[in-house]
Amino acid sequence: MSESIQAMRVPKATGTHSDVLAAVGLADLLASAGNTMNVRLVEHETEFKVLLDRPLDAAIAQTIPQAPGYPFLKTNEETSVPTGIADVVNYKEEKAKADRTKEAANAKGKKGAKALDTETQQFIEQETIRDDWRLLQVLNTLQGDETANKVHTAVMTLTREKFRNAVASSLANVIAGRPSGLTWNVNTVQLFTPTSAKGYSRLKPDSTDRNDKTKQKWTDPFWEWMKYRGYFRVACPYFQGQKGEHVRLLCPVPKDISV
Repeated sequence: MSESIQAMRVPKATGTHSDVLAAVGLADLLASAGNTMNVRLVEHETEFKVLLDRPLDAAIAQTIPQAPGYPFLKTNEETSVPTGIADVVNYKEEKAKADRTKEAANAKGKKGAKALDTETQQFIEQETIRDDWRLLQVLNTLQGDETANKVHTAVMTLTREKFRNAVASSLANVIAGRPSGLTWNVNTVQLFTPTSAKGYSRLKPDSTDRNDKTKQKWTDPFWEWMKYRGYFRVACPYFQGQKGEHVRLLCPVPKDISV
């Protein structure tokens, strides 16, 4: 990063919530830099702008903490947690908490529901459900945890120097309108990029296998990382249907707002 800049552009490349997640993720990353940088997000017709209250240069980029910006999700016993990963959520344990809390609420609020003894009721009421629990539920349901975990691992297993260089060079390339240059292993999934979903649009002829992984070739690991960060900052998913079998993802669009 050879020169300073106070505004970064995030094009509305897909016309979906994917663009919002990328913009919010970038703003969140820059806001994490040292010296308490103030960051604003402003919407324009064809893009979002991430505005900084001071010039972004290589020195400031070096102060960005080495953290993914979201937890590593251990969905089951077979999910391997690499050495050095500390921010881990055990999905089964958190789900058990949520289920107990729901059971307690039903027992308390519905006539005829199975009553719980006082000791059990008090124990459940003392349990704390994570603020991001629904986000983690949807991450698991829509199979976004695998690629998010890959990026989490990539960030946390780099040396501090390599991480700083990776972030600084990625930001420099983004500012210049180039691909970030990161080579982290990522997958494109519907949750973060709706246009990659099967049936969203007719991108290939019938004779072409939709599972041939060609869509991964234009996936930029830096922007995927920003989407994962943005998802945990701004997405509002809800389960719908009689059995909660459908997911509706609400995503507010930042018109002009600080991080």
